[in-house]
Amino acid sequence: EEEKDNTAASELLLNFHSSTKKRYETVLTIEKLKQYMLGMCTRHSNIKHYGCNMYAKLGNLMFILAFGPTSGQIRHIDKMEPNVQICLYMSQNCPTTKVYDLDEPTITNTEEICERWGVMNNENVPETLKALLLECGDWKLGDRRQTRYFGFLNTINESIKTFGKLYRPLASQLALKSVDPGTTLVSPGNEVHAGPKTSGPRMFAFAIGIPSNDQTEDFSLNNDDTDTNDGEVQYHPVLFHVDLCTILFAIVDNFEFHLDHDQEKQMQDDVKKFLIRLFIHLIGDSPGPGDMYDNLITDERKEVKEWVSKLVQALWEGNEWKIQPLIVEAISSNSIFYSPTGGKNLKERRQRRRRSKKKKVGME
Repeated sequence: EEEKDNTAASELLLNFHSSTKKRYETVLTIEKLKQYMLGMCTRHSNIKHYGCNMYAKLGNLMFILAFGPTSGQIRHIDKMEPNVQICLYMSQNCPTTKVYDLDEPTITNTEEICERWGVMNNENVPETLKALLLECGDWKLGDRRQTRYFGFLNTINESIKTFGKLYRPLASQLALKSVDPGTTLVSPGNEVHAGPKTSGPRMFAFAIGIPSNDQTEDFSLNNDDTDTNDGEVQYHPVLFHVDLCTILFAIVDNFEFHLDHDQEKQMQDDVKKFLIRLFIHLIGDSPGPGDMYDNLITDERKEVKEWVSKLVQALWEGNEWKIQPLIVEAISSNSIFYSPTGGKNLKERRQRRRRSKKKKVGME
């Protein structure tokens, strides 16, 4: 279905066509841009041997303009598969998107992510964390009160399958410092990439290429995914770990271990401390000022947003005296790593039940 031409991109073209340079009125139009970008998708299909009609339409078409220098993006993944990302560069001497090649190992499930976490922290993963991940990896997050906020991820394993590669070490990056207008990047969905640092104006058209329905069957693709995976779900390494921590904190706080209170509290703290320490490596591998991180965390999660910003600043300064208190704060807090839908209250209710139970046992 064709989108209505009421977008900012359409308005910009309308103003361009209404200018004194009428000779350009039929040269640059939305339809011609779409035809060109779909044509580039066809070339991509031929190179990959997918077939000439692999991509049938575009989605999320927009113009992106930067009028001055930018600091670039932190590497990230847009959930897009089986769709592809199309960048049509339109300004002179335009730097291209950076695309990253990753080192092994593959990280597609809870077992593989545990192995990677152990290497990153240079310590054994707590057995409790391993057991929880293996048991809870396929839980439907949207069906459980403490994780309902993350229902859009479906399960922990599905989220790791898409975004787990954010934990993999970088092998190399591919980017061109300067290309001519008309140069086009067609990249598979779910790949690690980032917008470049720029020193001047930059303009490009962005869209996603959507496979035709008959092709999705041939390539084992889900027709529903072509419409929902439009790149709006985006994660960089730190933000993905924030959400995994939030999910796992809720699970470990509400899981029945059948231990006494002190043993259970120590077990929970060991899991949380291990998870929080991973932030040090993730931030160190993705350098950037604090606002590059917290701008991608919504305001409804103000506390974790501020905590990440403080940790980034402490790591930039190399201030060990600030880092350790931040780790302790994250472990002990009832609100930083909890979802806006009431994770904090769930934890507090459970703690009250335990205290009440302890008192009753004492009275007997």
